[in-house]
Amino acid sequence: MAQPAEYHPKVRDLPAGERPVNRLREVGPTSISTTELLACLLQTPDALHQAQKLLVQFGGFPGLVNAADAEIMQINGIGPA
Repeated sequence: MAQPAEYHPKVRDLPAGERPVNRLREVGPTSISTTELLACLLQTPDALHQAQKLLVQFGGFPGLVNAADAEIMQINGIGPA
């Protein structure tokens, strides 16, 4: 039997107080998760899901920082920008 597709909410679907950029403004960078902070930089509709995928793929923020651009761009939805 096929597994149901996972639901990944879009940032715009979240209540305003739960959106990463708003949380960053409200509580500051030391009070949000690494995933939320990275989502603020990505600024895409599925930024939270993309941020989570990047962090898992590269073993956290240090691995992501040390990854080559070509490696990062292999993630679906991540481009040169």
